[in-house]
Amino acid sequence: MNEFDIIYYKTICVIPIFFLLIILIRRIVELLNFEKTIFLIGVFLLFHIFIEFIYFGNHNAYEWVTSGDIPILLRMLDQNYLNNDFYTNSIFLSPKIVFYYIVYFSIKILGVDMSTMLFAFKSIQIYLIPFLSFILLSNNIHQKNILLFSFSISLVLLFCLGYFSFVSIIAKIGVDSFINWKNLSPQSFALTIGLFGLLLFQKKYVKSSIFIFLIVSLIHIFVGFIFMILVHFLTKEIKINNFFAYNLMKIYKSKYIYAISFILPFIIIYFLFNNEVPENIIESYVYERHPHHYLLSSFFNIFSLIFIILPLILICFGYYIRNLKIIYDSITVMIFVNSCLLIQYIGTEIYVINFIVILGPIRFLSITIFLYMYIFINAVNCLKFK
Repeated sequence: MNEFDIIYYKTICVIPIFFLLIILIRRIVELLNFEKTIFLIGVFLLFHIFIEFIYFGNHNAYEWVTSGDIPILLRMLDQNYLNNDFYTNSIFLSPKIVFYYIVYFSIKILGVDMSTMLFAFKSIQIYLIPFLSFILLSNNIHQKNILLFSFSISLVLLFCLGYFSFVSIIAKIGVDSFINWKNLSPQSFALTIGLFGLLLFQKKYVKSSIFIFLIVSLIHIFVGFIFMILVHFLTKEIKINNFFAYNLMKIYKSKYIYAISFILPFIIIYFLFNNEVPENIIESYVYERHPHHYLLSSFFNIFSLIFIILPLILICFGYYIRNLKIIYDSITVMIFVNSCLLIQYIGTEIYVINFIVILGPIRFLSITIFLYMYIFINAVNCLKFK
């Protein structure tokens, strides 16, 4: 069974499983309590990942994303490996070597072979990306009504188990949710570490989270920027009756994260690695190799439009219950999503801006469903039923 078969069956089953989960979780909460229920669901999540990986997963690290980077690791293990090979020499001078030095030193310290270590790194991220996402979102559930709690935690569980993968396929926004990243790469492993840093940030371990985010940005600068965005959204409620002041205060409270953990690695990477941009990058990278990711006009449709304006529902809900946090967070998320698409379109299809082509702002939309879940949970937290 391939990846698309799994997505197909999950899509068919998502609604009945959702209602079944609500009934089961409600019963568990009545027998135990909210904290113990979340713990048991976390254990179930890990068990589900284990079963799915054992029966349907690829039990080695040599997938298409990882295979392209293998020459980096082979060169580290043998300095004479393909000395005159253009591709090997090129990628060995790229920022990817930061991650593969971590793998290399792990191989040397633990004394295992390359294949085993790569598979170990891949297995770690397969378990931790959904599990850490579950902890981050469940920590935000403060609803004490058992039915509404069961509703929220069921949504979070299904999201973390990939049952909403069909949303990205239908919406066609160019990228999949990060929750489905299975292949080992600097980007995916940086995300795994970053989620742990975000959990530390959520628990107010500021200095530790700064250090983690700095490592994340060194491994993959794009992922470092993702966590700049997530830190902004996960900053606690600020009571200011002005949208712009609200967001500026969030940035102010988190400015040390921005300055230290992203800007410093960006400067290091800029000066340390080769940053020459090929003259034909727009043709080779966007039009020929990745039009399904970066050429917005080739895939954007009515479902994409519906997807990017979904926060309007929560904006109306926030206005109805007079909750500024829901209104402001929903507006901010919608501006963020639409800005990524607009900048991508302008920078690649109207004006060819090499920085935009390389950055690929549309990639930031890999966190969209996570952000939608976050603001939706906040909205459910505001509901009050006996």
